[in-house]
Amino acid sequence: MAGVEDDGLGSCFVIADITDAKSIPPELMSIIPKLPSVPVQPLLQAAAGEYGMFNDFRDYPSVLGTFRYETIEDVCAALSGKVITPAEEKVKERDERRKAIERELAN
Repeated sequence: MAGVEDDGLGSCFVIADITDAKSIPPELMSIIPKLPSVPVQPLLQAAAGEYGMFNDFRDYPSVLGTFRYETIEDVCAALSGKVITPAEEKVKERDERRKAIERELAN
């Protein structure tokens, strides 16, 4: 699991490979419900299934669609366009919502 930081202020988004997840479930359990504004981009090897409780996280809007891959080379090739870009777009949406709320409160 990797957190991508934004100017050192904390994680901008999280990329989590949930293939054969052992330590990932408790980490996601402490991130997703407690930090709902931090987007989480799950990765999963194509032949694997998601761990049972992961489906519970699907109700959180911060959890993006799972990126499935065959090989680590697939992940590297698609990292920018299919993993990082969707997470960055989610961060942008969140920031735009926050600004709209701030404008509304200022009026």
